[in-house]
Amino acid sequence: MIYFMIIASIIVADKILKEYFKSLFQGKHREVRTKGNGFGVRKEVGKQKVKENLFRKKEQNKAELKQRRNNKEKNDGKNIGEGNWREYLSPTIELLENKGAASGIMAKHPKILKIISAAMLCFCALALGKERQKGKTTMTGIGYALLLGGGISNFIDRMKKGSVTDYVRFPKFPVKKISELVFNLSDFGIFAGVFCLLLRKK
Repeated sequence: MIYFMIIASIIVADKILKEYFKSLFQGKHREVRTKGNGFGVRKEVGKQKVKENLFRKKEQNKAELKQRRNNKEKNDGKNIGEGNWREYLSPTIELLENKGAASGIMAKHPKILKIISAAMLCFCALALGKERQKGKTTMTGIGYALLLGGGISNFIDRMKKGSVTDYVRFPKFPVKKISELVFNLSDFGIFAGVFCLLLRKK
Protein backbone atom coordinates (compact mmCIF):
# COMPACT_ATOMS: atom_id res chain seq x y z
CA MET A 1 0.00 0.00 0.00
CA ILE A 2 2.83 2.39 0.87
CA TYR A 3 4.37 1.84 -2.56
CA PHE A 4 1.13 2.75 -4.32
CA MET A 5 0.79 5.87 -2.17
CA ILE A 6 4.31 7.00 -3.13
CA ILE A 7 3.65 6.48 -6.83
CA ALA A 8 0.24 8.19 -6.77
CA SER A 9 1.50 11.11 -4.64
CA ILE A 10 4.30 11.96 -7.06
CA ILE A 11 2.06 11.75 -10.13
CA VAL A 12 -0.75 13.85 -8.62
CA ALA A 13 1.53 16.45 -7.00
CA ASP A 14 3.61 16.90 -10.16
CA LYS A 15 0.46 17.28 -12.25
CA ILE A 16 -0.89 19.95 -9.90
CA LEU A 17 2.38 21.90 -9.95
CA LYS A 18 2.63 21.75 -13.74
CA GLU A 19 -0.89 23.04 -14.20
CA TYR A 20 -0.37 25.73 -11.57
CA PHE A 21 2.77 27.14 -13.14
CA LYS A 22 1.25 26.95 -16.61
CA SER A 23 -1.75 28.98 -15.46
CA LEU A 24 0.56 31.38 -13.64
CA PHE A 25 2.46 32.15 -16.83
CA GLN A 26 -0.53 31.99 -19.18
CA GLY A 27 -0.89 35.17 -21.25
CA LYS A 28 2.29 36.58 -19.74
CA HIS A 29 4.95 34.68 -21.59
CA ARG A 30 6.56 34.36 -24.93
CA GLU A 31 8.22 31.38 -26.53
CA VAL A 32 11.94 31.33 -27.18
CA ARG A 33 13.77 28.50 -28.89
CA THR A 34 16.85 27.43 -27.02
CA LYS A 35 20.03 27.16 -29.03
CA GLY A 36 21.19 23.90 -30.47
CA ASN A 37 20.99 21.47 -27.56
CA GLY A 38 17.44 20.20 -27.99
CA PHE A 39 16.04 21.59 -24.76
CA GLY A 40 12.83 22.61 -26.50
CA VAL A 41 10.88 25.79 -25.79
CA ARG A 42 11.36 28.13 -22.84
CA LYS A 43 8.52 30.32 -21.62
CA GLU A 44 9.45 33.60 -19.98
CA VAL A 45 7.59 36.50 -18.42
CA GLY A 46 7.49 39.83 -20.25
CA LYS A 47 5.54 39.63 -23.50
CA GLN A 48 5.24 43.40 -23.87
CA LYS A 49 8.82 44.19 -22.91
CA VAL A 50 10.76 41.49 -24.71
CA LYS A 51 13.78 43.60 -25.62
CA GLU A 52 14.05 45.07 -22.15
CA ASN A 53 13.86 41.64 -20.54
CA LEU A 54 16.49 40.20 -22.87
CA PHE A 55 18.83 43.09 -22.10
CA ARG A 56 18.18 42.74 -18.35
CA LYS A 57 18.77 38.99 -18.55
CA LYS A 58 22.03 39.53 -20.41
CA GLU A 59 23.25 41.99 -17.79
CA GLN A 60 22.17 39.64 -15.02
CA ASN A 61 24.08 36.77 -16.60
CA LYS A 62 27.19 38.96 -16.80
CA ALA A 63 26.83 39.86 -13.13
CA GLU A 64 26.33 36.21 -12.15
CA LEU A 65 29.37 35.16 -14.17
CA LYS A 66 31.47 37.85 -12.52
CA GLN A 67 30.23 36.80 -9.09
CA ARG A 68 31.04 33.16 -9.80
CA ARG A 69 34.57 34.08 -10.81
CA ASN A 70 35.02 36.11 -7.64
CA ASN A 71 33.66 33.26 -5.51
CA LYS A 72 35.94 30.80 -7.24
CA GLU A 73 38.97 32.97 -6.50
CA LYS A 74 37.93 33.36 -2.86
CA ASN A 75 37.29 29.67 -2.35
CA ASP A 76 40.23 28.43 -4.39
CA GLY A 77 41.64 25.35 -2.70
CA LYS A 78 38.65 24.99 -0.36
CA ASN A 79 36.07 22.22 -0.35
CA ILE A 80 32.84 23.11 -2.16
CA GLY A 81 30.91 21.96 0.90
CA GLU A 82 32.10 25.08 2.70
CA GLY A 83 30.15 27.27 0.23
CA ASN A 84 26.80 28.87 0.85
CA TRP A 85 24.51 25.96 -0.03
CA ARG A 86 21.40 27.93 0.87
CA GLU A 87 22.27 30.31 -1.96
CA TYR A 88 23.32 27.53 -4.33
CA LEU A 89 20.00 25.71 -3.85
CA SER A 90 17.79 28.80 -4.12
CA PRO A 91 15.30 27.84 -6.87
CA THR A 92 13.73 30.00 -9.54
CA ILE A 93 10.62 29.22 -11.58
CA GLU A 94 11.25 28.82 -15.30
CA LEU A 95 8.90 26.88 -17.55
CA LEU A 96 10.49 24.59 -20.10
CA GLU A 97 8.95 22.08 -22.50
CA ASN A 98 11.66 19.43 -22.74
CA LYS A 99 11.27 17.15 -25.76
CA GLY A 100 14.15 14.92 -24.68
CA ALA A 101 15.35 13.23 -21.53
CA ALA A 102 17.70 14.91 -19.04
CA SER A 103 19.42 17.94 -20.63
CA GLY A 104 17.50 17.34 -23.86
CA ILE A 105 19.13 14.00 -24.69
CA MET A 106 17.45 12.18 -27.60
CA ALA A 107 15.14 15.12 -28.32
CA LYS A 108 15.47 14.31 -32.01
CA HIS A 109 14.48 10.67 -31.49
CA PRO A 110 11.15 10.82 -29.58
CA LYS A 111 9.95 7.35 -30.62
CA ILE A 112 13.11 5.65 -29.39
CA LEU A 113 12.95 7.66 -26.17
CA LYS A 114 9.36 6.54 -25.56
CA ILE A 115 10.30 2.90 -26.12
CA ILE A 116 13.26 3.14 -23.74
CA SER A 117 11.11 4.91 -21.12
CA ALA A 118 8.38 2.25 -21.38
CA ALA A 119 10.95 -0.54 -21.06
CA MET A 120 12.48 1.02 -17.95
CA LEU A 121 9.06 1.49 -16.37
CA CYS A 122 8.21 -2.16 -17.02
CA PHE A 123 11.48 -3.24 -15.42
CA CYS A 124 10.81 -1.09 -12.32
CA ALA A 125 7.25 -2.42 -12.08
CA LEU A 126 8.46 -6.03 -12.20
CA ALA A 127 11.18 -5.30 -9.64
CA LEU A 128 8.66 -3.61 -7.34
CA GLY A 129 6.29 -6.57 -7.70
CA LYS A 130 9.10 -8.86 -6.59
CA GLU A 131 9.77 -6.65 -3.55
CA ARG A 132 6.08 -6.70 -2.59
CA GLN A 133 6.24 -10.47 -2.30
CA LYS A 134 8.52 -10.07 0.72
CA GLY A 135 5.51 -8.82 2.67
CA LYS A 136 7.29 -5.84 4.20
CA THR A 137 8.38 -2.33 3.20
CA THR A 138 11.99 -2.24 2.05
CA MET A 139 14.39 0.50 0.96
CA THR A 140 14.61 -1.21 -2.43
CA GLY A 141 10.83 -1.19 -2.80
CA ILE A 142 10.64 2.51 -1.89
CA GLY A 143 13.37 3.21 -4.43
CA TYR A 144 11.49 1.48 -7.24
CA ALA A 145 8.23 3.17 -6.19
CA LEU A 146 9.89 6.59 -6.41
CA LEU A 147 11.34 5.70 -9.82
CA LEU A 148 7.93 4.54 -11.02
CA GLY A 149 6.12 7.63 -9.73
CA GLY A 150 8.54 10.03 -11.38
CA GLY A 151 8.89 7.95 -14.53
CA ILE A 152 5.15 7.46 -15.06
CA SER A 153 4.43 11.16 -14.56
CA ASN A 154 6.99 12.20 -17.17
CA PHE A 155 5.94 9.36 -19.48
CA ILE A 156 2.32 10.56 -19.41
CA ASP A 157 3.48 14.03 -20.46
CA ARG A 158 5.66 12.62 -23.21
CA MET A 159 2.89 10.43 -24.63
CA LYS A 160 0.25 13.14 -24.35
CA LYS A 161 2.06 16.10 -25.91
CA GLY A 162 5.51 14.94 -26.96
CA SER A 163 7.39 16.84 -24.25
CA VAL A 164 7.80 17.04 -20.49
CA THR A 165 7.01 20.23 -18.56
CA ASP A 166 9.83 21.32 -16.24
CA TYR A 167 9.60 24.32 -13.94
CA VAL A 168 12.36 24.52 -11.29
CA ARG A 169 15.89 25.74 -11.93
CA PHE A 170 18.91 26.38 -9.68
CA PRO A 171 20.79 29.14 -11.52
CA LYS A 172 23.34 29.74 -8.74
CA PHE A 173 24.40 26.11 -8.37
CA PRO A 174 28.23 25.94 -8.57
CA VAL A 175 28.23 23.22 -11.25
CA LYS A 176 27.46 25.05 -14.51
CA LYS A 177 25.84 22.07 -16.27
CA ILE A 178 23.38 21.58 -13.41
CA SER A 179 22.67 25.31 -13.09
CA GLU A 180 21.48 25.31 -16.72
CA LEU A 181 19.02 22.45 -16.24
CA VAL A 182 15.31 22.80 -15.40
CA PHE A 183 13.62 20.12 -13.27
CA ASN A 184 10.19 19.05 -12.07
CA LEU A 185 8.92 17.10 -9.06
CA SER A 186 9.05 13.83 -11.00
CA ASP A 187 12.76 14.34 -11.63
CA PHE A 188 13.35 14.74 -7.90
CA GLY A 189 11.36 11.55 -7.33
CA ILE A 190 13.62 9.72 -9.77
CA PHE A 191 16.75 11.11 -8.08
CA ALA A 192 15.44 10.02 -4.68
CA GLY A 193 14.65 6.58 -6.08
CA VAL A 194 18.18 6.12 -7.38
CA PHE A 195 19.54 7.32 -4.02
CA CYS A 196 17.42 4.74 -2.16
CA LEU A 197 18.63 1.95 -4.43
CA LEU A 198 22.23 2.98 -3.84
CA LEU A 199 21.67 2.89 -0.06
CA ARG A 200 19.85 -0.45 0.02
CA LYS A 201 21.36 -3.27 2.03
CA LYS A 202 22.99 -5.97 -0.02
